Amino acid sequence: MINYNDSILTNIVFRIEAIPYNVVASILNHFPIMEKYITRKEWLEIFPEAKNYLSQDLIFQTEKLNLLIEIYKNQLDINSHLKTEADKDFAEIQADVFIGEDIRETEARIKNINQYLLSDQPEQPGRITDNDIECAKNYPFNQLIETKRGFAKCPFHQEKTASFYINKKKNYGKCFGCLWVGDTIAFVMQTEGIDFIKAVKRLK
Repeated sequence: MINYNDSILTNIVFRIEAIPYNVVASILNHFPIMEKYITRKEWLEIFPEAKNYLSQDLIFQTEKLNLLIEIYKNQLDINSHLKTEADKDFAEIQADVFIGEDIRETEARIKNINQYLLSDQPEQPGRITDNDIECAKNYPFNQLIETKRGFAKCPFHQEKTASFYINKKKNYGKCFGCLWVGDTIAFVMQTEGIDFIKAVKRLK
């Protein structure tokens, strides 16, 4: 089982919770409702103090994500030494349920914070919008890579058996071989060697 009492992870969580993020957390949690009436940029103009909190939270969330990925990799390494394939498969599912979801939620939070921080930048011609990003994230993943019964050969490492899984419901990809996990934007960025903005425009 995954040990969530890991001292490093616990330390990061306490550091995050020690900062008065209640107002910022409220912004992040309620924005899907508020965005009908106000943009992220307008929200930061009303509450400019949030920008500093978000910048700090971005650092902590990134640190937390890196640690979660490391724990996930270590757990899969432990699972690889189990005796039967059934035990390995079950342990892999456990790892994905208990920590894979945390990884995806943390990635989503990081992207959300970045969208807030980017919204505070001066308007520039050709700049992407929140709607552009959302459309790019919703671009059907299975149109970016050929799949068979939900699996494809991973483009990030050499393999004989397809281990790259496409979750159609949540529209993200995950490789059980090299452990790559990401959405359509991250996939295009890595496969085509382009930056975030170009990837979003590519998926519009």
